[in-house]
Amino acid sequence: MLERLIIGRNKFIIYVCIIASIASLLLGMCTRVLVEESGTYKDKNHVALYLMQYHKLPGNYISKPTAKTLFGTDGFQPEDGRMIGGDTHSYYGAITEYTFNTKLFECDVNYPLLSDDRGQKRIVYSQDYTEFYYTSNHYDSFSKITVARINLPSDIGFVLFGTIILGGATFTIYIVVKRRDLKDIYLEDLGEVLSTITTALLTIILTPFKWLFSGLQKIFDRH
Repeated sequence: MLERLIIGRNKFIIYVCIIASIASLLLGMCTRVLVEESGTYKDKNHVALYLMQYHKLPGNYISKPTAKTLFGTDGFQPEDGRMIGGDTHSYYGAITEYTFNTKLFECDVNYPLLSDDRGQKRIVYSQDYTEFYYTSNHYDSFSKITVARINLPSDIGFVLFGTIILGGATFTIYIVVKRRDLKDIYLEDLGEVLSTITTALLTIILTPFKWLFSGLQKIFDRH
């Protein structure tokens, strides 16, 4: 009886490690912020990372003078869905960490939904693209933006993944070596769990494509 409980406990620990490692890997992958030079971005993290990598704003940004020329005003969101940015920033006082080495520029991010207002969220960046600051209250206060902060959730996910994999592998090797007489039982059950999890992951990944193909097929059938 005691031996069965020990075997059950050990299996449970292994299963938890497998599930937790997959969850942490997905966290790391899904929250990773990546940008391409040809891409268009509007949110804080992607725009900030774009500025850091390419030393310019994404192609979907226009300056205030351009917005005035095209739409008659720069006080509202551009009617064509673009963003306003690239103009000189002059509210230096609230940025306590700023070194005053170069000029500052600003750009809008995260426009409010269901509104034509530009909102209060801005990124302020230095002319040499070495300093980046974010304000959510129209320059009343700022927080510094770094690559580490942008990808912190992703980095945590990958670190957890590595830690869990290492710990789970060590524990599995330990119990298999310690109880060689039960090695086949552990490995057989472990194979079944991995097979079940792989099937579930493939189902999750492929289901959206299945829905897409089904929808396209219905459209083609109508014609």
